[in-house]
Amino acid sequence: MGAQGNTAIKGSLTPVLYNTLATWHSVSTQDANSISTDPVFLSVAVPQPTNVIMNDAGTTISSITTDVVGITRSIPPDIGAYEFLTSALNEINPSTNFTISTNEGNGVFTIESKNTNTTITGFETFDNTGKLIQSQKTSATTVGVDLSMLANGIYFLRINSDIGLQTFKVVK
Repeated sequence: MGAQGNTAIKGSLTPVLYNTLATWHSVSTQDANSISTDPVFLSVAVPQPTNVIMNDAGTTISSITTDVVGITRSIPPDIGAYEFLTSALNEINPSTNFTISTNEGNGVFTIESKNTNTTITGFETFDNTGKLIQSQKTSATTVGVDLSMLANGIYFLRINSDIGLQTFKVVK
């Protein structure tokens, strides 16, 4: 049809253009749960959305329980192939295999495995909007995370290990 952007065209012999999703919603009974937004992908190479509007805004499909990289889907899931972190995240893992500690006020955190047989293979830091701040690969049972260069606020640490992923909320 050649439509680009947010234009919707209803198929008929006399097509009508709807320039916004809101206009389409007001004249049709279709796509009531649709949203029109920029997904704010991490990069061109990694089409992982970070826009908080997409958090928990998808439609639950019972047969799809994990995202494209194996992370358990929330209910409702995030829109797209990936689950991602935002300030609205409410599934921070309460049963954990790690401890997070800090020296008050300096912004440096230590992630430590409670089991010496569990290896931390990397971590990612996200701000409270879900934007990826830093990503580091490692292979250790104790890892330092330096947030001293960041503004005070709430951040999320997603720890990758040989036993899976766990997410922690930290306040700097």
